[in-house]
Amino acid sequence: MKFTYRYSGFYAHMKDTSLPLLVSWRIGQPESVLSGENSAVQWLHPTRKEPLPQMTEGLVLLAGLVWQATTADPRSIVSTVTDSIARGHYTDLATISENAAGCFIKQDGTIYLWVGFSSKDSIFFRTDGPRLRWSTNPLDLIHDASEMDLWALRRCCHGDDVFIYSSLHRVEQGQLVTIHPARTISTQQIDCFRPDSFLTSRTTTLETFREPTRKALQLAVQPLLSERVGMLLSGGSGSAAILATLKAAGVDTIAYHMESPDPAGSEYHFARLVCEALDIPLHRISMDTEASYLSSQWIFSHPYGHPWARFYEQVAQQAQKDRISLLVTGGGDDSAFGPGLQYGLHAILSARLAWKEKRAMLRRILATDWNVFAILRSLLPIHSLIGPSSLSGVKKEDHEMRRADFLTPISKPRAWDDIALQHAPCFAPQAIALEQAILQPAGIRLYNPYHQRAVQAISLALPDAYKLTPNIFPQFTRTARIIDKPVLRLAFDDVPAEVMWRTWNVWTQTPGQRFCLHQTARLQDLLGGHSHLATLGIADPSRLECVLESRVLIRKNYQTLVTSAMVELFLRNAWQPQLKRGGPVWANTIN
Repeated sequence: MKFTYRYSGFYAHMKDTSLPLLVSWRIGQPESVLSGENSAVQWLHPTRKEPLPQMTEGLVLLAGLVWQATTADPRSIVSTVTDSIARGHYTDLATISENAAGCFIKQDGTIYLWVGFSSKDSIFFRTDGPRLRWSTNPLDLIHDASEMDLWALRRCCHGDDVFIYSSLHRVEQGQLVTIHPARTISTQQIDCFRPDSFLTSRTTTLETFREPTRKALQLAVQPLLSERVGMLLSGGSGSAAILATLKAAGVDTIAYHMESPDPAGSEYHFARLVCEALDIPLHRISMDTEASYLSSQWIFSHPYGHPWARFYEQVAQQAQKDRISLLVTGGGDDSAFGPGLQYGLHAILSARLAWKEKRAMLRRILATDWNVFAILRSLLPIHSLIGPSSLSGVKKEDHEMRRADFLTPISKPRAWDDIALQHAPCFAPQAIALEQAILQPAGIRLYNPYHQRAVQAISLALPDAYKLTPNIFPQFTRTARIIDKPVLRLAFDDVPAEVMWRTWNVWTQTPGQRFCLHQTARLQDLLGGHSHLATLGIADPSRLECVLESRVLIRKNYQTLVTSAMVELFLRNAWQPQLKRGGPVWANTIN
């Protein structure tokens, strides 16, 4: 259900909205509340432009997914917000939805901004003299070129998920920011995810986690019972487990599988096996690698540096035909149930595991590809057997940017931390850009069960030894030496074992490489001498020409060719138009 309503002087946007939410506030009085999409501004009442009415208690606005039973009075959500703030029980704001961002403007001019702990929406704000502005779209708050961090933009060209707007403040997930009329700002944590206390207080076995994992995923999909949803099905164990949970819960589901045109990158066989076993309809969507792979129509609020933007657009187009407004994804299974960066003998010996399992793990670890001396060194927690890019350890490339021979050399590299390695859920600029540019304009929102509270409680309780283990499951797979996500695999015996226990990966990046090899003219147009990246001194036209003339170099640079082209599309379609009009599109509507 999607609705906007007014009650007792409050305005609220529920569940799914047409936000981004734009608010401008001057010296304790509202100037405007606007709702815009891709810079096409609509007022809160789109039929006429008018100032805000007199507020009795305040103004409430919510962005994101706010679940409400169809039989319940939706005004209870507004009451929850106002009551929790009036009583100072700010943690109650987390009960509205961990998947939403919101604001409350009190009649005395105090402003409360908060973001749910697993919200895909975020709130950005800035102060300019007496004026305070905030938005769920960061581009709405930008005025001139100096507000973009060029080093961060360079990292986006390499595919790193980093935030480029250095002048903006952000409400972190699970936090409440209070801005007082005197312009003082206070921040407090109102929500966080905690491990399941029952599981952390005892010696466990893998079997201990089987049923809690199933129940946690059932709780995560419970809000979907009255929905008709689309499931992004990869064919791996993570998405298969979600699909099985949706089926068991009775959720009306259609599966969408994006199939690579290259057999080396196809997982369709596994997706079909799951859908046939669960009796769920499957839409097979062939990945487009033609010129439309990089669309000149996309208007991103932030650079989106992932090569699958076009494929999400294809899914959105099919979902619209199927009248689907909510897509469920299995993303986050690796961070929830898979290994972190610490694993070795120390992880096995220090965990509160049954000795029978410890002995099996210690015996089997010698049959892996890990060097015996590396295994012995891993008795100390500072020596891990795994790294960001490899199970064999941290590699040199883990500390470097992806290869980009067509970009200008960096004379003085700046140290950086890869925020993509933080534990999910975490703030992801690329996720915001994707949803605001491609999915939300199509009336579609993403929902991620692995980021929900019940599932994260299991994840946080899992010892590292249960996120990765030597193969102690010969009854399921004999060829694999190492098993990741063992708890998730064990929990879903209603999924075909060929899918749930597969331990080899297909090469999912083949579509991006295929595009680069066959669409060199398109890449030349986007990244050549007339590009904004060349003007900024990031792209080197002569180097680009050398790369595009060599199929070998294209294969070595294809990832950054795609991500840099995505950055160029952002600069052309969003950044430069923003600067030409002198700031946000709504700035000129305010006197």
